[in-house]
Amino acid sequence: MLILHVSDIHFRAPQCLKPETDPDVPIRTRMMQDLEAQVAKLGKVGAILIGGDVAFKAAPEEYET
Repeated sequence: MLILHVSDIHFRAPQCLKPETDPDVPIRTRMMQDLEAQVAKLGKVGAILIGGDVAFKAAPEEYET
């Protein structure tokens, strides 16, 4: 089984909730392009492991949605 490990994504609410206000859209876009390329090469991802810091400031609203 192929496992995708993503670490320290640091979502910033409320900016990350809309692409037009998310300062990290270029990074997220590149990450998705890389993921698509790897899936094409290696096959489907069977599980996703997210580690590290998920939120930018650990504010409660950054964990919503």
